Amino acid sequence: MPLRKSRSSAVEKALSPEEQQAKINEVRRMIGPLSEALPDFCSDASISRYLRSRNWNAEKASKMLKETVKWRLKYKPEAIRWEDVAHEAATGKIYRADYFDKYGRSVLVMRPGFQKEGKLSSTESIVRKAEDVVSSMLAKGFVLSKDALKRAILG
Repeated sequence: MPLRKSRSSAVEKALSPEEQQAKINEVRRMIGPLSEALPDFCSDASISRYLRSRNWNAEKASKMLKETVKWRLKYKPEAIRWEDVAHEAATGKIYRADYFDKYGRSVLVMRPGFQKEGKLSSTESIVRKAEDVVSSMLAKGFVLSKDALKRAILG
């Protein structure tokens, strides 16, 4: 199996399209009925991102995907609304950006440096979970635009 240099400077396996599809099918078998719980999240493209992030190791990718799907089913991050976290805006640690994502959804910008040590609320728990979602998105290959990052930093 040939190796190629990825952008992250790690050595990544280069698989043929047939080998990639076989790995995707293997992960889908390993996660079983969980793939049906969030079908959009368990698409071939999504599974491929998990596999690439784990250097095409199906066992590691399926474990990571299982944990993500279970977490999303339990906490439902897509259901967080501004009204749920608006009171945190008074502290300056979260605000609603004046721009939208590519799907027209509002963007919440979190600034965890404004969190007071030792004071956790249920909303803070939600915010921390949202930060985990962003981190996992970055790990899966999503890219934040420079404009969004600049606005978040200057915000």
